[in-house]
Amino acid sequence: MLDNLRVAWILKDIGDLLKLKGANYFQIQSYYDVSKRIKNLDIDIRELAMNDKLQDIEGIGDGLASTINEVLDEGTCARYEELKNEIPIGLLEILDLPGIGPKKVKLFHDELGIENLEALKEAADNRKLRKLSGVGAKTEFKILDAIKKFKGKDQKVTLDLATTVSEELINICSRFKEVEKIEVVGGLRRKEELIDDIDLLVATNRSQPFMETVQKLPLVTEVIKKSEDRLKVGSKLGVDIDIFFVSNSNFSTTLVLATGNEGHYKQLSELAKAKNCELKEEAITSEEKVYKALDLPYIIPEIRTGDREIELAMNDDLPTVLKIEDIKGDLHMHTKWSDGGNTTYEMAVACQEKGYEYLAVCDHSRSLGIAGGLSLDDLRKQMVEVDRVNEKLENFQVLKGAEVDILYNGDLDYPIDILEELDIVVASIHSGFKQAEEQMTERILNALEHDEVNILAHPTGRLLGKRDGYAVDIKRVISKAVETDTILEINASPERLDLSSDNLRLAKEAGAKIAINTDAHNIQQLENMSFGVYNARKGWIEPKDVVNTYSLSELLAWIN
Repeated sequence: MLDNLRVAWILKDIGDLLKLKGANYFQIQSYYDVSKRIKNLDIDIRELAMNDKLQDIEGIGDGLASTINEVLDEGTCARYEELKNEIPIGLLEILDLPGIGPKKVKLFHDELGIENLEALKEAADNRKLRKLSGVGAKTEFKILDAIKKFKGKDQKVTLDLATTVSEELINICSRFKEVEKIEVVGGLRRKEELIDDIDLLVATNRSQPFMETVQKLPLVTEVIKKSEDRLKVGSKLGVDIDIFFVSNSNFSTTLVLATGNEGHYKQLSELAKAKNCELKEEAITSEEKVYKALDLPYIIPEIRTGDREIELAMNDDLPTVLKIEDIKGDLHMHTKWSDGGNTTYEMAVACQEKGYEYLAVCDHSRSLGIAGGLSLDDLRKQMVEVDRVNEKLENFQVLKGAEVDILYNGDLDYPIDILEELDIVVASIHSGFKQAEEQMTERILNALEHDEVNILAHPTGRLLGKRDGYAVDIKRVISKAVETDTILEINASPERLDLSSDNLRLAKEAGAKIAINTDAHNIQQLENMSFGVYNARKGWIEPKDVVNTYSLSELLAWIN
């Protein structure tokens, strides 16, 4: 119900603006409480207003009833407009970020002149926030992560940003009783590396109310196409949001057809024609039944790419599906010892709460000074700290590790004697990205020859949408990794997803072992593990291929 949402949003904004202004706590809370109650109403608030029953809602007196009537009549109210004139409206975007309260917003505004999200991101990128009293590096990292989930400027956005936006849209859509089902489709459901539009499929017999709400969202910049069964809008993210409306009876078959790419759709259509089966048959009530009607097992969305998945399905030879629940630990993350935002103990507790059995702390090595790389003395001190942390924990193990730079000639950034003391050595490239392919390939191959190296991190060095990977013969690297029993990393950061799905298939065929690691620099980034799992599925990687599906004893036995 559009009126309910519009009134609820404005009342919340008034509460936020009053909070920034330093108003009375109870006055502020009254706006928040009523906003929540109106948002969750099962009846149209306009109907209550017309029958003079607004005050039947708990917390609404004469004053708030008058304000609500004004919003319903005018689309806004005098109180809201007055507050917006007093306080920069851009500060509300900042206040909406998780973990940011009015005191911090006021601090950012008073000390750095920050009035909107863009200015806040610039300050955080330049590490200005951490210099303010009570902020620090940890909070700065959290702010950058939060901003990334809500803002984007390119015509393609990262998987995590698109996922966050789609989840918010689904949350809004689910409040409408007319909506029976809703699901992400297209490239986002296939978990493509970069998303150029956000596609949703909605089962409803009455799309108009939902369309009206979406058009008025602050995220939306323009209406591109609108018909009875489709709404396409532009967004502040720089990507379009395309919403398709179908009847509930057609939802499952349309979900299958709208998820796979053109190649998958073509192969399914040809198979259906050969079997004299109508894919749009309304009696089919689930995706599983759509595939069953074609004598196929269920095919997960990530591999619906028209690349042999139908053939494998027909031969009952699809890869065993890797699940997030299969992951038992994370073998590459950072702490405050280098450029991370949390302590070793904090990261360990967070991993234990996720159900993991172990983690490997792998802070940067000494050559990477810009990221606070550890000296030999600091690395030894960190090892002592890891022992102390392990004494505090039950049924969990922190492994001693390091992310060691591969130097220009393929040597490692630490001497052998200290590497031998570590449980896990992760080797990676952080410099010399412009080396010629032969030189870069030999550099990495030399590093893989070191007996101490366990994992090759982000093997091609790419940053999605920002930086292409360095020139390297990845087939030779994979072959050497198999020869030397070196694990290849899927870096689960949505900005990397390195190795790519194509390279993962090469690794799978060669028999390489894989580790899915978050490369987390704070607790929040541990959640990126799911994106690494999606990427592994796209590369046909199975649980048996991934070393951090092993128990701790199995992992250590394999490494040793």
